[in-house]
Amino acid sequence: MDISRLVIGIILVMIFVCFTAPAYAVNEFSITLDKSIYFLRDTVIINGSLDRLVSDEDKIKFEIINPHGIIVDRFEIEINDLVFTHSLSLIDHIWNEDGLYRLRATYADSVDTAYFHVFQSNTGVS
Repeated sequence: MDISRLVIGIILVMIFVCFTAPAYAVNEFSITLDKSIYFLRDTVIINGSLDRLVSDEDKIKFEIINPHGIIVDRFEIEINDLVFTHSLSLIDHIWNEDGLYRLRATYADSVDTAYFHVFQSNTGVS
């Protein structure tokens, strides 16, 4: 095979891939927590950032998942800016078990997850 035909074939494949690939940008965002260990009646501070606002999305959806993998709560927060902060009080019945909890956040097509431990008391926890 002639080298010029090979080069032309590669260029045609690259052009085909460029024009048939989906033309959308993923909106990246992240959430972080102020600590990794909390006790009952503590307040969790959720900080987040977006790389851009999606015009038809004005809320971030959250799910709290307990140590057994069960969704125990869902909530939404409205956003108006690329950075946000939200507080979550650990005073409800959903925090009735020690262990590792997950906070899963969804905005548009992006998902981020933060993990944290909840303990009923600070006895024996360092």
